[in-house]
Amino acid sequence: MQDAELIELFNSRDERAISAAREQYGGLMFSVARNILKNNEDAEEAVNDALFKAWNSIPPEDPKSVRAYLASITKHAALDAHRRKAARKRGLAGIGSLDELNECIPSAAGVEDSIDAAELSAMISRWLRSLEPERRVLFVRRYRYGDSIEELSKRTGIHPKRLSKRLSKLRAGLKKYLESEGEFI
Repeated sequence: MQDAELIELFNSRDERAISAAREQYGGLMFSVARNILKNNEDAEEAVNDALFKAWNSIPPEDPKSVRAYLASITKHAALDAHRRKAARKRGLAGIGSLDELNECIPSAAGVEDSIDAAELSAMISRWLRSLEPERRVLFVRRYRYGDSIEELSKRTGIHPKRLSKRLSKLRAGLKKYLESEGEFI
C-alpha cells in the first residue's frame, strides 16, 4: 500500500488504517521501540501507543513520509515509556545513544531561550543533508533509530571502536555546525 492510500485511510477515519500501518511499518516501529526500551513487551506497548497517536493526529497532520512519521512518534512513545519506567525505578541508567548527543544539543531550557525546537530540528536536518550518505545513515541509525554500536557494526562491517570514533567525529561536526549557526552549546 502506498503512503497516500494509507493517509487516505487515516483521513477517512477507516479503522483499517491501523492494521495497514502495522502491517507495513510495524517491524520498523518495533525495532525503534525495542532499541530504546530493551524489552519486547514494553516495545509492543510503545508501538500500540504510537499507532493510537497516529490515529489521533492524522488528520490534521499530513506527513510527507508515513515511515518517518511513524518512526518518530514511536521513538517518542518509547522515550515516554522509558521515562515512566525510570521514574518508577529511580536511578535507571539513561539511554546511551541519546546521552551522547548531550554534548552537541543545547538543553531544553537553552532551546526555549534562544531558538525553538522546530528551528533546531531544521538546523540538524540541514547539517544531515550536507553529509555523505554513509555518514548520514550512521548518524540517523544511531541517534534516531537507537541502533547500538554492535548493531551498527554488524550492519556496516565497521569495527565497533572505529565506529565509535566516527560517531564521535560526527557529534563534534554537529556541535561545530550548530555553533556556526549561532546556537552556542
